[in-house]
Amino acid sequence: MKHLISAAMSFLLLFRPAVAFGINAEAAAELKSVSAAAVLDRIFVFSENSKIVSVNGKNVIADNYTKFENENIYIDKRVAIGNGTGYVDVQSLNFPYVCDYESGIVLLSRDNGISQDDLNEAKKLLSVLYSCGIYVSAYGSNSNIGTYKKPFKTIGAAINAYVECKKLYKTTPCIYITEGEYHISDTIVLDSSASGITFAAYDNQRVSINGGFRGGKITKASLSDLGGKLPKEHIDKIIKWDISEYGGLADDCVFPDFSYYTPELVNNGKVETIARWPNNDWSYTGEQTKKISDTEYEFKTDADISNMTLDNAKILGFWAWDYRLSRGNITGYDGAESTVRISTDCFNAAEYYFNSNRRYYIYNIPEEVNSPGEYYIDYENKVLYYYPENNALNLQLTGLKNGIFNLNNDCDNVTFCGLIFENARGTAISGDGCDYLTVDGCLFRNIGGRGIYISNTYNTNITKSVFKDIGDSSVEISGGLRPQLKKSNSSVNNCEFYNGGRVIGTYSPFVQAGGHNSYELSPAIGITVENNFFYNHMHSAIVFAGNDIIIRNNIFDNVVNATQDSGAIYSRLYATYRGNEITNNIFRNIRTYKIAERYGDATAIYCDDLLPGVKVESNVFQNCSKAATFGGGKAHKFNNNLVYNCRSAVGYTARANNAEAVTAPYGYLYSDVKSMENNTYYLPHKWYNAYLDYKKFVDELEKYNSSTNIVQDDNGNIEHIDKTAENINNAEFNNNIFVAPAANKSNISFLHLQSYDETTGYGVKNANPYYSTDLSKVSINGNIISASEDIGSRYTLPDVSHTGVMIKNPLYSEMRDNYEFDNPSGRTFRGYRYENFEGYNDGAPAESAKEINIISGTNSAISGDGHLVVPANEGIEIKTEKLKDNFVFSVSFGGRFRINFGSDDLTFDADSDVSEIYEFRFDFKNDTVLVYVIDENDKYKTFSRKNASISGDIGIITISALSDLNINSIALSSYDNYSNISETYLDLDFEDNKSETAVENYSESIITYGAYGHYSSLITDDGNNNQALEYKSFINPSYGLNYINTDIKFAPVKLRDNVVSIEFKMKAQPAMKTALMRCLTPIGYNGDAPDTDIVFPIFVESRYSKNLVVFGQNVTVALQKEFISDYLRLKATIDDIHKKIYVYKMVNSGWSYICEYDIDGNIPDFMDSLSINVMQDTSEECSYRFDDIRIYNSNNYLYSGKSVISDGIVNFKPDYIPGIGADYICVAAYSDNGEIVCADLQPYKPDMEVSIRLPVTDKKYLIKRFILNDSLKPILKSEILE
Repeated sequence: MKHLISAAMSFLLLFRPAVAFGINAEAAAELKSVSAAAVLDRIFVFSENSKIVSVNGKNVIADNYTKFENENIYIDKRVAIGNGTGYVDVQSLNFPYVCDYESGIVLLSRDNGISQDDLNEAKKLLSVLYSCGIYVSAYGSNSNIGTYKKPFKTIGAAINAYVECKKLYKTTPCIYITEGEYHISDTIVLDSSASGITFAAYDNQRVSINGGFRGGKITKASLSDLGGKLPKEHIDKIIKWDISEYGGLADDCVFPDFSYYTPELVNNGKVETIARWPNNDWSYTGEQTKKISDTEYEFKTDADISNMTLDNAKILGFWAWDYRLSRGNITGYDGAESTVRISTDCFNAAEYYFNSNRRYYIYNIPEEVNSPGEYYIDYENKVLYYYPENNALNLQLTGLKNGIFNLNNDCDNVTFCGLIFENARGTAISGDGCDYLTVDGCLFRNIGGRGIYISNTYNTNITKSVFKDIGDSSVEISGGLRPQLKKSNSSVNNCEFYNGGRVIGTYSPFVQAGGHNSYELSPAIGITVENNFFYNHMHSAIVFAGNDIIIRNNIFDNVVNATQDSGAIYSRLYATYRGNEITNNIFRNIRTYKIAERYGDATAIYCDDLLPGVKVESNVFQNCSKAATFGGGKAHKFNNNLVYNCRSAVGYTARANNAEAVTAPYGYLYSDVKSMENNTYYLPHKWYNAYLDYKKFVDELEKYNSSTNIVQDDNGNIEHIDKTAENINNAEFNNNIFVAPAANKSNISFLHLQSYDETTGYGVKNANPYYSTDLSKVSINGNIISASEDIGSRYTLPDVSHTGVMIKNPLYSEMRDNYEFDNPSGRTFRGYRYENFEGYNDGAPAESAKEINIISGTNSAISGDGHLVVPANEGIEIKTEKLKDNFVFSVSFGGRFRINFGSDDLTFDADSDVSEIYEFRFDFKNDTVLVYVIDENDKYKTFSRKNASISGDIGIITISALSDLNINSIALSSYDNYSNISETYLDLDFEDNKSETAVENYSESIITYGAYGHYSSLITDDGNNNQALEYKSFINPSYGLNYINTDIKFAPVKLRDNVVSIEFKMKAQPAMKTALMRCLTPIGYNGDAPDTDIVFPIFVESRYSKNLVVFGQNVTVALQKEFISDYLRLKATIDDIHKKIYVYKMVNSGWSYICEYDIDGNIPDFMDSLSINVMQDTSEECSYRFDDIRIYNSNNYLYSGKSVISDGIVNFKPDYIPGIGADYICVAAYSDNGEIVCADLQPYKPDMEVSIRLPVTDKKYLIKRFILNDSLKPILKSEILE
């Protein structure tokens, strides 16, 4: 045990109560009347014949309260008689003691000896002295007695005073800490002698308990520092901090219990970024070139490691699994070969993998101190280099690797109230075997370890506290005695949690209820987590392990935002985990980080690996990738929940290892039950009464493994007759409301349940569900839920009215009803839309517009002359993909309207008696909107600027008619320059990239997903100075069938009323035992449902013949031998004008027609990705290569509307694309010798028409188009007309 208080201080405290004699009843009564503002603060004891005075129990020469002359002792008159100045001889005093409440108490002995009775009498004074608390002040002194007027300086001195006071007087005064920052240099350890202690901020003042290191000299860095490795272009901004006095600098997080954490730099309360590559986001691992051991690997990197110093560098990444963040050290590197060798810190065998195409970054690199806020630590020389964001410096290096407070066993009834814990390297408060711990109204921030770790506890209460930027679990709590079902009765309530798992990342949740992870197992019983707010975590918000864990009335927002196969609430495995409940919570914005959400495996609630019996009732799931996943366990209850605007709802199906898990003697469910039964404290009758489903399961296990239930065939294969134990049963799935774009009872990708067997009761019976794709059926505003009559009359909406924090922390709070949320997998608007309302039947509803998606038009209608007519006091809503980047919205109209772009700040009024154009140009970077008005003469009439906070989540544009409104056209564009426009939408040749590196590093729009990560998608040398995408996969035989996917994302390509071609070449390795299920399969969406994928395969490889065929057409494109080792070039043309798909392959340098087939209505409005998918059911490695992937427009009249040719006159009606900077458009015709035959120039505006007259001959003319602003610029490709 480490104490700040020395033996000398202990001696001081032992005698602090003032040696006295002759204390009478009158004096005692006088002392008891002391008020909180005037407590006694000095006690003197001395002999009249001695110059040695005992000041607070320590023998010292008399200070300014006394003086000595001619062997006589004199005392200050203010002390002796309460008034006057000067001194008085103590021998002249005619009473046994003097007392002054301001200066203290002076007790005099009339002889040379002090009896034990005198001491005992004096001790009684201290209980009165401390009745108003023990005080600590940043301006106090440890030679003080610890009262309000004379406080201690350190918390350690106050603790020792408390311990002595409790021991001698049986009292437990509160330790009040006044405003200030208290830097702790050693961990404060409390043992049982400190039980009952309370640490509180005095009068709600801001009190910081700070573990940060502040010593050492700060100077400017120079070019010669670190041998010139710091970036020269930033050297004048980098500072140098001598941290040689910091102890244990190189100790890192190396033990399974995470005892030590890397020190971090904090400036002005913000944890800064250690210099890393890449600066932001992740890179992706390339090919594994060598495996040295289970924990040491070598792999290809695209980092410029030849110009990096990696001697002190470390690595962080997901190279084992996308649900586990791993870390390690750089142990070697080869710049010429672009390889890095790493040694990883693995906490279990699950991390003994290294996979390609996995996220990682390297950090602590001196050359990478190239952005404000970055720093580098030279561990060898103990120097820190920092690039500050500004000149305001308040540097601290997180310290106290063992934490701030450590509570030993039986240190009970400890309370922390209203304090700030910050800048600690280890855990702020930790304890084991400590009951009745209370943490009330505290703020924990910038902690490298856990916020609070308390194990084997009863009646602990963590309440009204805030946890922000915690490195590991914010709160980890376990307790109770499960075999006896003796509950811990502990609670985490009314707390706010932000930016969790900042250092450890995964399996470091905001709340760990019961220790259960790969390195520790101490399940709990009887812990309640309620009325909390959880925001921003890469992994789980709550991980629970044990029994009777109650999770209710919480709000979960934007968690599981960087991992897969994970849940906001997560638990797994054990058959004895029973009585757990998740009720009345709100889950919102739980979305996968993956740009293709169909592969995302992020869920709000995840009961994994056959975990049984969790009650999930009356919750709201809003804007989640998936509401819940039940991984095969029995007796789950999913009732009365609302699933709103989620991509999918629930998956509840059997797992492949169901039978294995229940089989004696090693099945893990069977073993868990037997382990509990063999526990000395196990009380089966209590378990069977408490958990009826558990009794059923135990009986099923016994029957399943009985000798009469097992038969064996001649080959020794074992079969169980009664299979109840291995099947899902006793599940409930009742009265749930599903309102989402894909909410269809027949859509198994939305709701996938184990089929129910009425005879056996196996499976999941979906009783009384409600389905609707109409999001207006339900309204959610914070924790206020309302629904349409058809829902409200039949269903009880979840009661979430009491969710979230009921009592906020006065020190800090960020909680609000709605956060802006940027869904990384949500589709973003790209390109342009232009609707001029021509070609529709007179009176057609506004919703029939083809080029823009009008989702509500009321009585609005399209006129026969090409206008959208909106009656006064009505309006339209235009739905788009999310507008996250700069865009321009243009409307040509006559009348008055109000337009809203998703918030009150983005509302504009427009008024025009004649036809005018209003353009709204959104600049996200500068938070400005530029509004241009263009009159009927094509002149800019007015210009205005509006500063406003622009959300990256605009998806609805509302136009409200303030008068009868005639809209001529509506245009929306993401282009800010004409050069962005192209008829080639995708062109990938994979050149100019390092060989054997991840394809994600070639383009951030390409990403690879695979079952359990056994795949690679790399750029490889293909010979003849060519590089290609090589797609490899292999399988871990223990997992069986494997699906691997690579997706190529691109800006949406319009397919509706268009002709688009996809062209590529591919080849495979021989003797494949795999199936190319998707061979660059197009994936798109419709404008009215941008979050719903439409997959339409064209080329697939037959799983049986291995030939390449046309999906669903029984047509062979190529035999396998045609694409083994040699490239096969393919093309598919999607022709929505003629409702056909045409298929070709290259033969002898020309396209050979294979087939055509009708589009049966499943072609989407837009296409925005291509998918490669391999299904593999062998352990053999497979390899495919793809190259020269192109998507381009095959329609000669792209962007030129319908061209009409009559008597040599060609009329062009180009689409209007706002934002491209065009003043005029020019169309010119050229003869075959390059001479201009004719041309026309017209203002660039909506509904423009350009006409040219061609000579009536049999010649062919080349048509080119240009835009004109400051110069003439060609756009798009040329076309030939006859």
